[in-house]
Amino acid sequence: RSIVYQTTTHPRSMLDEWIEGNEFKNNPWMPEALLLHGDTNLARGREESALRDYERVVTDYPQSDTFVRALERELEICRMYLGGLRRKILGLRLDSGLPIAEEFIVRIGERLPDSRLAERALIELADHYFAQRALPAAVEAYSVFQKLYPRSEHRQRAMARLVYANVARFK
Repeated sequence: RSIVYQTTTHPRSMLDEWIEGNEFKNNPWMPEALLLHGDTNLARGREESALRDYERVVTDYPQSDTFVRALERELEICRMYLGGLRRKILGLRLDSGLPIAEEFIVRIGERLPDSRLAERALIELADHYFAQRALPAAVEAYSVFQKLYPRSEHRQRAMARLVYANVARFK
């Protein structure tokens, strides 16, 4: 009687192998695979690796159906950083993720101008500055928001906070 050894491959490893094997084959499923890979990284607490995967979808496959979903996922990570999540350095969450969040929010606005996603990203950044009392940055963000989205549903709040931030800057 012989013993049969079964090897079980973890689904994430299978996905890694598939991406590696199809990287240069112009496979139509590659954007979806990269998005899924980013989702697995995000679920494991590796948001910077997830951002790299999403960014690859956005830059390499802008015509795909996953383009907007990848930008939405990037915004979710930005919201986590704006909410206080710190970046990992040597396995420890030590560094602020705010610069990454700011950079990606600007990128979202550049990649999908005049979209609801870009509008939401900019107002969240402006609200973050306002909440943290970074008043010069809040004034600038709300001013840009008003210029780019004059008919937004958030226009009234942006105008009011712009006034409050300007008043608070000059005591």
